Amino acid sequence: MSSSNSNSPKSPRPEKSRTFGARNLSGVLSGLLKPMSGADSGFLSRIKSDWHLIAGDKVAARARPVKVTQLRGKKGGALLHLEVEEGFAADLPYMEPLLTEKIAVYFGYSAVSGIRFTQVAAKPKERKAKPRELT
Repeated sequence: MSSSNSNSPKSPRPEKSRTFGARNLSGVLSGLLKPMSGADSGFLSRIKSDWHLIAGDKVAARARPVKVTQLRGKKGGALLHLEVEEGFAADLPYMEPLLTEKIAVYFGYSAVSGIRFTQVAAKPKERKAKPRELT
C-alpha cells in the first residue's frame, strides 16, 4: 500500500532555505554584478551604448551588437556579434571592413578583428494613428 508521507525518504527535492534579515553586502553585490564581470563586458557595454555614434544612425537602426567573443588562437581583436534585420542582412557583410575601421577609430585601437552577423526578424514599424476629424 502506497501512502504519501512527508517523511518519505524519496522526496523529490530538499526544501530551499530562505534567509531573511541582514546579509553580507559583498555576497549580495557579487550575485548582482557577476554577469557584468566578464572580460569584455565593459567593451560590449560601451559598444552598445554608443553604437549609433560608431555605426551611424542608419546601421544602428537595423543592426544591434549582442556579444563579443575572443577569437581562438589570435591575439588582439575580438569577434563582434551583431543581430541584423532581415532586409538589411545582405548589405551588411559588405560593410564589415568599414564597421571594423569605425570601431577602431572610436576606441583608438584595433578592438575588433571580425564581425559575425545573425539575421533576425525585422521589428514591426510603429504606425501613427491619424487624428479623427470631429464632426
